[in-house]
Amino acid sequence: MHDLDTFKRQQGNGKAPPPDTQKRQLYMMTQAAVSAETLVSDPHWAVYQSYLQEAMDQIDHIVENGMLDLKEPGLTNVERIMWLKSYIHGLEQKKEALKWALELPKDIIANGKEAKALMREEGDAP
Repeated sequence: MHDLDTFKRQQGNGKAPPPDTQKRQLYMMTQAAVSAETLVSDPHWAVYQSYLQEAMDQIDHIVENGMLDLKEPGLTNVERIMWLKSYIHGLEQKKEALKWALELPKDIIANGKEAKALMREEGDAP
């Protein structure tokens, strides 16, 4: 269990782990948030973000060109069409993965804050 959504789902479907395990999971989420906050405050994080953003921009450019190729009236080779569609799909998936990597620390921080609030409600705040 790595995120608050999973934690809540377990609570709602009756498959929640024992209370001590739940407390430990919430605590781990709060600690992960501290690590993520440290990460995003480091100047190297901005460099990492710029590399990912540049890669996403390059993907957008390549996908745009691929879509233009697909619209070419002279493109009749079925194998080429299928290859282009597959290639574009793969690039779009890669962009989603890069976007996820960019947003992960923010999501960890948000989960940590919510986990801390749940712990406070239970009287177990760190």
